[in-house]
Amino acid sequence: MTYGDGDGTSYGPLVSLDVAGHEMSHGVTENTAGLTYSGESGGLNEATSDIFGTMVEFFANNASDPGDYLIGEQFDLKKHLGFRRMDNPASDGSSLNCWSATAGSADVHYSSGIGNHFFYLLSEGSGAKTLNGVSYNSPTCNGSTVTGIGRDAAANIWYRALTVYMTSSTNYSGARTATLNAAKDLYGAGSTQYNAVASAWSAVSVS
Repeated sequence: MTYGDGDGTSYGPLVSLDVAGHEMSHGVTENTAGLTYSGESGGLNEATSDIFGTMVEFFANNASDPGDYLIGEQFDLKKHLGFRRMDNPASDGSSLNCWSATAGSADVHYSSGIGNHFFYLLSEGSGAKTLNGVSYNSPTCNGSTVTGIGRDAAANIWYRALTVYMTSSTNYSGARTATLNAAKDLYGAGSTQYNAVASAWSAVSVS
């Protein structure tokens, strides 16, 4: 694996734990669902790596790099915000918060925002909160309020969806079905977790 050096001014070496986890998660995706790296499936591929890279960072619980929903903030020398943020992806000016019919034509690093936004809402819920010193305020696309079920439950659902139900051509609508099936398997149909998955997808305009 080869990592960029950065330019020493805006970015340092691109070797932070969340980005390492992100890149290695591409191998997991390649050997499970095999999400094609273009269109909506490409956005889901990138979102999967952001999700698991973030979970690696939280799991490591490193005091010098606390878990957060920012991607690559450690080597962002100027802003310390990283490449992407999961609570409000569109805040970078390019990523998508909400699904639309044109989502598949966006760069996969930007259409991944839909999946990232879903995962943040499923984990933490909508609205303002502070976690490990980072302030978040996740909006919803339909004006709803979403109550999170926690990172671990959300990650378990996403992993089962990826490894059992998603295929190479899965799009965001298919991801909704896959995660609902995964939530039903793990927690039961009609469970709090199952209902939260449905609410979080609606909140990013995927039905």
